[in-house]
Amino acid sequence: MATAAVKFDPEQHRKSVSERRRHYESIFVLNPGMEQKTVESFIEKLAQILTSTEASLLRQDDWGKLRMAYEMDKHAQGRYFYFRFIGSESTLRAFERALKLEASVLRFQSVRLSDNLSQTEIDDLLQRAPREPSNPPNNQSDDNFEYMN
Repeated sequence: MATAAVKFDPEQHRKSVSERRRHYESIFVLNPGMEQKTVESFIEKLAQILTSTEASLLRQDDWGKLRMAYEMDKHAQGRYFYFRFIGSESTLRAFERALKLEASVLRFQSVRLSDNLSQTEIDDLLQRAPREPSNPPNNQSDDNFEYMN
């Protein structure tokens, strides 16, 4: 008995992979001397990218200015931000592209926290995530900052 061969369509596979909704978090560090209006505008731009790509923003936290483990671009401190969202691979690419194009971003890292999510898992995250704490990398702010001699 002959069976019809199923032809693998790489374009269809790529499309289905890019549309899968996954749980991501992204932490980025901005130049500490960046003006508040500019920071707010940039954060709004990132939130707009998530909205325009039909992602669900779970958390958006400003951790403030913190001492970094080592200097980056001659800055010993940076302004840390934390985003958690549910989106597709294309959402993550657009989000990271905006981070790469902004000159004031010193560093960023995005992590995929889950594989494909079902609608039940998405609903659970939408309810649970805003109540979960997000902890900055260290607790030293401007007031506790000291230079080593």
